[in-house]
Amino acid sequence: MNKKMKYIVLFGILFGTILTAFVSVPSVFADSEPKEQYLVLGEDLKDSEKETVLEILGVEDINDYNVTYTTHEDEVKYLGNYLDASVIGTRALSSVLITKTEKDSGIAITTVNINYCTQEMYRNALITAGVKDINAKIAGPFSISGTAALASMMKSYELITGESLDETAMDVANNELVTTAELSDRIGNEKATELVAALKQELFEKNDVTLKNIDDAIDTLSSNMDVSLSETEKEKLVDLMAEIDKVDIDVDAIKTQAGELYNTIKNISDKIGDKQNVIESIGSFFGNIINSIVDFFKGLFG
Repeated sequence: MNKKMKYIVLFGILFGTILTAFVSVPSVFADSEPKEQYLVLGEDLKDSEKETVLEILGVEDINDYNVTYTTHEDEVKYLGNYLDASVIGTRALSSVLITKTEKDSGIAITTVNINYCTQEMYRNALITAGVKDINAKIAGPFSISGTAALASMMKSYELITGESLDETAMDVANNELVTTAELSDRIGNEKATELVAALKQELFEKNDVTLKNIDDAIDTLSSNMDVSLSETEKEKLVDLMAEIDKVDIDVDAIKTQAGELYNTIKNISDKIGDKQNVIESIGSFFGNIINSIVDFFKGLFG
């Protein structure tokens, strides 16, 4: 092999390595073996429905997991004060596979066949309840509301950690989930979730929660987010924030556990700018590589 060909081969290897580094981004959970997992199944699942749910959750042998069940009575207990019986339904079907993860890893939620609650709504409510550092996959055998899932996750979290969650915090978390979901029906999932999360961060970081401050924060944030709220919606948010004030909420958890959601509510415009900068930087990087290749071959054969 002549000298020029050796350079070409070496440069090809180097370029391939760089490309591989950019496109091979590992999953957050790919290399971590869970120490303990809890599988929480809806008690009213039929056999065929249970098979569907287990397949969605990736469970091959149910005996490999710690298994518990959520009942319809659990749903009514946690959600009966906030949600119409027609939404709760008559059967507990929501099922969850939950794994405790490393400290400050955040709350990661995946949903399949859940039509009432979004991943961000679950995550926001779990923070209020005091839950930290979990990976949860929520599934229904077909499209369902998923209302039982929040109770299931809190129940299994207590089993995994051996720590009891505050009853008031759990109750408020369910209220938050329902309030956010109802608000999302009119203003959309994304804005509803961001508004509630931003309110919590704004009010409880300053630790000066009064009815006037809550009202002012709602007006300011809704205006900044270009969201128009009805008086009824504002009243529900005021009541929710007043209830959350009774809970020993961990403000730092909103940042560390909410992950991308916190980045969004912190400064939406900055985040968009950062994304654009990243894209431009990547484009510039590959542009420079291509220019280097051209110059390289020009030097060899020019």
